[in-house]
Amino acid sequence: MALQPGDSFGRYDVTGRLGRGGMGVVLAAVHRDLDRPVALKVLAPHLVDDAAYRARFLREAKALARLDSPNVVRIFDAGEEDGALFIATELIPGGDLNQLLRNEGPLFLPDAVALVRDLALGLGAAHEVGILHRDIKPSNVLVGQQADGRIRPVLCDFGIAAVADLEQLATTGAVGTPGYMAPERHQGVDATVATDIYALGCVLWAALTARAPYEGATGQVLLGHLQGPVPQLPASSADAAAVNEVLAVAMAKDPAARFGTTAELIAALDAIPLDDPEPTLLDTGPPTRPRPAVAAPPGRPRRVSWQTGLLVLALLALVVGAAAWALNRSDPTPSARPNDPSTDVAEPEPDALLAAFPRAADCEVVPDPKSARVQARWCLDDTSSVYYAQWRGWDAMDANYRDRVERDYAYRPDLRSAWVELAEVDREHCRRKLALWYDDRAAPYSVTVCADSDQAVRAALDDLDLPPGDEVAARSPRG
Repeated sequence: MALQPGDSFGRYDVTGRLGRGGMGVVLAAVHRDLDRPVALKVLAPHLVDDAAYRARFLREAKALARLDSPNVVRIFDAGEEDGALFIATELIPGGDLNQLLRNEGPLFLPDAVALVRDLALGLGAAHEVGILHRDIKPSNVLVGQQADGRIRPVLCDFGIAAVADLEQLATTGAVGTPGYMAPERHQGVDATVATDIYALGCVLWAALTARAPYEGATGQVLLGHLQGPVPQLPASSADAAAVNEVLAVAMAKDPAARFGTTAELIAALDAIPLDDPEPTLLDTGPPTRPRPAVAAPPGRPRRVSWQTGLLVLALLALVVGAAAWALNRSDPTPSARPNDPSTDVAEPEPDALLAAFPRAADCEVVPDPKSARVQARWCLDDTSSVYYAQWRGWDAMDANYRDRVERDYAYRPDLRSAWVELAEVDREHCRRKLALWYDDRAAPYSVTVCADSDQAVRAALDDLDLPPGDEVAARSPRG
């Protein structure tokens, strides 16, 4: 049955196609009598002839219809029409989490935690009525938008009508998606509460990094789940360390070592200290436009948006800078430097960055939370952004970029330059990022250029006409 927009299917008028897979097709449709838009999932004909599948399909559809959770897709109708099994569910037009992560990059840590907490609430409601999901993954998490702009994550496809990218492993017969399946599922063990919790832990990692926990060919992914270490964030902050603990338990290789229930997972998520300002990834990069916010967990005040925090930090930095300037005027004695010059940790003068790069005077001051960086300014126009930074030490700056090099970019002998991977907050503003850092210990400065293409990055770089390293070092009070 190849339904097309404009066709009728029982009480429904088909308006579009949302997806297709080995289990059937998902259509956008409207209930003719109620004028209600739905996602209409019509299962493949071969499933109709399987009596056991038919019985399980109808049983689980009835159970899910009794659920009353804002984080589980609502079921409006299910049955058989013209020899085809179907299910009509709530239509959520915001797409899914997989699309969101692919288009906008990782979520900020508080938003990822809140999203997974909401999903755990919905999953727990399903577990209470005896329903297992069996295939939790980002593409089975719909991301609707509430009236206030916050994300409403919704679990869908509870093993009864999975479509689009559902996979079946020929070696075990286990149904699911390899990138998010618990180790025991890869070995053919039946789904349990523990396997759902493992998959939800995988989704937490994906929300934080925009990547599956284990990547590569199918065999590499399988070995990762069976034998690989549980992925961890760089533990540079209290909240990242707490998230790592949650990941370690939720994704434990032994099912008995995982959280026993979604309530235990929720309690662990609630215990994460979300007020730590340190970033969770290696490099936060320049600030970007805000993403839709995720609803804060009940009983916990929502962390302020990064824009608000940035404004507060900027005002604080200006006050501190003004106070330091006033003190320097009243006491002309130069500040003491360490006896050992190799430590390279002297604090810069308030205007050191502007002395090195006068063009940055019109850029926005960015108080950077990363301890290694002490001054930063960010310029943004319609096509690109430029990020000037002064570091506490040349070694820290060099290591930061050297460890993230995608490929070298020949620019100038005194400037190390390379295309680098996009960091968490880059992704919403640009698609390519070129880092340049001065190859001189007397000038621990870097400049990153961000735009939507290599050509746009090069054009912005040519316009900068960056000064040579010896000139930058001479201009700077640290030179």
